[in-house]
Amino acid sequence: MIRLDEEEVLPLDKTLQAEIIQLVKAESSKASAIILSDYGKGLLHSKEFVQSIIAVANSRRIPTLVDPKGSNWERYRGATCVTPNTKELEAVYGDSITSEAQLVEVMRTVMIKHDLSWLLVTRGPLGMCLMKRTDGPIFIPTLARQVFDVSGAGDTVTATLGLCVGSGLPFPYGAKVANLAAGIVVGKVGTQPINIMELQSSLETTGVDARIGGVTQKLTSLSAARAQSEVWKTCRQRVVFTNGCFDLLHPGHVHLLNQAKALGDRLIVAINSDDSVRRLKGSGRPILSERDRASLVASLDCVDLVILFESDTPDDLLRSIGPDILVKGSDYKHEQVQGRAIVEAYGGVVRRISLLNGYSTRSIASKVLEAHRHSENQW
Repeated sequence: MIRLDEEEVLPLDKTLQAEIIQLVKAESSKASAIILSDYGKGLLHSKEFVQSIIAVANSRRIPTLVDPKGSNWERYRGATCVTPNTKELEAVYGDSITSEAQLVEVMRTVMIKHDLSWLLVTRGPLGMCLMKRTDGPIFIPTLARQVFDVSGAGDTVTATLGLCVGSGLPFPYGAKVANLAAGIVVGKVGTQPINIMELQSSLETTGVDARIGGVTQKLTSLSAARAQSEVWKTCRQRVVFTNGCFDLLHPGHVHLLNQAKALGDRLIVAINSDDSVRRLKGSGRPILSERDRASLVASLDCVDLVILFESDTPDDLLRSIGPDILVKGSDYKHEQVQGRAIVEAYGGVVRRISLLNGYSTRSIASKVLEAHRHSENQW
């Protein structure tokens, strides 16, 4: 496969430049941050044009973040923060950077030379380095456990940092959140966005200072799961789907999920929300919250994606994702499997897996209650 682009990279027409600058002036009162994403295609080629936008932002105390291109950074002079990768910084420096001490020195030199307040360098598997011109560096280790595609990682970093800083959060915090977001994005195949649920799950579960390992990367939305499933199918990987409450994860659940994964290449697990579980199981359930249940299931190596869903059946998820295989336990008869007709209608199959005897959430909860009563009687 080949992609061939034929284009002419020309500076933007002066009249159009003036119109854009006027538009920026008019709309900047509504902005909390301005991002200049330079792809080297001509829009941000003119120093005067870029400097005019930065001047507008600085006059109104709006942070300006630049995702740079090329070695001529004079047009970025006075920006709040520039977010190069290591190779882009080396291009500006004019030589390779071989140590962290040299990296820090180069970053400081570049910031002073171009009057930048902050510099955030993305370093691939080495994470990031953030520096304020008047302070020392902050090294942020990578949070990516698996890297499938780095496309869009730089855009994700700049956008997430801009969101945080524009919301009034400190740059160090914003950089750590951006690092977290990048770690999620590179774990996806193809250029895919990060959605708010993925980021929120990661922040809630671990905090930005912790290594997420890969558990929270699996918690996703239906739209993101659909997009990822399409990529897997394009790669001729079989997608397996199962659903349930998974309250008090036990060996029976683990057995079911491992056997389900063995039927295909990727396993998506849909978990009923707390409200859905209450409707299905009664007011005393669930025992664990939906976030706790999702995190436990996501921690299993056999599970690739986890979705929380509000409805009482997985029908809408099945129509949207279209898994190759739908799995349920053998306690369901074939004709009783919810969603069977949907899957079989488009050529998918339903598989029932034998259960481990003696394991159920109800029996475990009963044993705990009995032990508690016995303890109270003794006391």
